[in-house]
Amino acid sequence: MQNDRHPFAVNSLLRSLRRLENFFRIPVVIRPDTKDFVDSLLSLCDTTDKPLFDFVLRLPSDALENELLKIAIPAERVQLLFTLSDEHERLAREKENAVADQNFKLGAECRDKQYEINDTIAELVPEPINISPEHLTAALRSLGFDGDLSA
Repeated sequence: MQNDRHPFAVNSLLRSLRRLENFFRIPVVIRPDTKDFVDSLLSLCDTTDKPLFDFVLRLPSDALENELLKIAIPAERVQLLFTLSDEHERLAREKENAVADQNFKLGAECRDKQYEINDTIAELVPEPINISPEHLTAALRSLGFDGDLSA
C-alpha cells in the first residue's frame, strides 16, 4: 500500500458527524472541540498503513452515527428513537410511492404520521444532544478500535 499522507479517515469521521448533526429528527450538536479533536487525529490516520485509517475505512456507513447516538442518548430512550426513526423513513418511502401513484390521501396520511413521530421524538429529546470528544472516543472504542487516539 502507498503511504502518502491522506485525510480520508479524518474526512470520513467529519462526514459522519455532519450527517448526525443534520439528522433533523433527533436534535444533535457537534461541539467545536469535537471537530477540533477529529482534526487532531490526522497524524494517527494520515497514511493507509495506520490502524485508525484501516479501521475507519472498514466502518459501515452509519455505524459511527448510530454508536454515537447509543452513547449520547439515555439507554431507556435510544431503542425507541431508532424505532421511531425507522418508521419515519418507512413512511417517507410509502408517501413517495403514494404520491407517484397519485394517491394523495394516502400520501397525506403518511405525512401526518411523520409529523406525529416528529412530535414524539421532540418529547423524548427536548434538548439538543451535544456530542463531545469523549462521546466520539467511546463510540470508536465500542465499535472495536483499540489503538491510540491521543494526538
